[in-house]
Amino acid sequence: MLDLTNAPCRDRPELAPGAGDEPPTPRLTREKCGPALRLCAACPLRAQCIAHVRPHKCGFTGVCGGRLWFDGQIIGQLATAHHSELPAPVNRKACGSAAGARAHRRAVEQQCDNCASFHARYLASISDTPALIGGEQLSFGDLT
Repeated sequence: MLDLTNAPCRDRPELAPGAGDEPPTPRLTREKCGPALRLCAACPLRAQCIAHVRPHKCGFTGVCGGRLWFDGQIIGQLATAHHSELPAPVNRKACGSAAGARAHRRAVEQQCDNCASFHARYLASISDTPALIGGEQLSFGDLT
């Protein structure tokens, strides 16, 4: 069981858009939740947070595990976010190809060794729009 008693995010409503707000969009999520992402910068519980919340499985929108999520997909992350904080990869027939790398990304899991080169090219393609929030560099990708 994850103990969030001393987590920096405990009782912080700005980590997810509220129920009474206008319907969330990626832009609105970045504006409202992006600044709160800095709370995750020094948190040692990022991997456990992702495993506990399972944002990719429940279509979560908000901040979790050093990442900004919209409908279960990562749309931004701290520069210090590490792929090892994500769930382990599932081996697929498509592994070792661009389709395999896309499947890992859509499942929001680590890349297998065979897909790592395709994933590196994907990260390079989305890293051209960095943002700085609270002294932490964020990289925002698309929702594809």
